[in-house]
Amino acid sequence: MSLRDFHIVFINAAALCSICFACWAIRQYASEPRVGYLMTACAAFMVAIGLGVYEFLFIRRVKE
Repeated sequence: MSLRDFHIVFINAAALCSICFACWAIRQYASEPRVGYLMTACAAFMVAIGLGVYEFLFIRRVKE
């Protein structure tokens, strides 16, 4: 596995972890409505979107 492929896999894993964390925060918010959980979920979703954009730009940049 090349360094480029590892980088792509690592970005995907980080985005998946971020989405799972956001889902956890939403479930916590549903059981105990505190604004902090909602803000955490929004931030985690934004990180996941940012990682997706970064991965798209990275793949486009290193395309052979």
